[in-house]
Amino acid sequence: MKLRKVEQESEQVKAASEKIKKENERLKKEIKLLQDDKKYLEKVAREEMGMTSTDEIIYKKKPDEAKEKK
Repeated sequence: MKLRKVEQESEQVKAASEKIKKENERLKKEIKLLQDDKKYLEKVAREEMGMTSTDEIIYKKKPDEAKEKK
């Protein structure tokens, strides 16, 4: 019984380790893109950080009043 529990725990640790390795590889690729691809960096800055270029104007649409009353 104890051996079976240790084997199960070992399998769980291996699975977790494999998941972490895959995530690390994904993050390495992301870092490489951010360092080497200016267009990708701009995309991330815009989408995830809400950044804009200095010559851009942001227009925000007010919520539709009819939708707010519902």
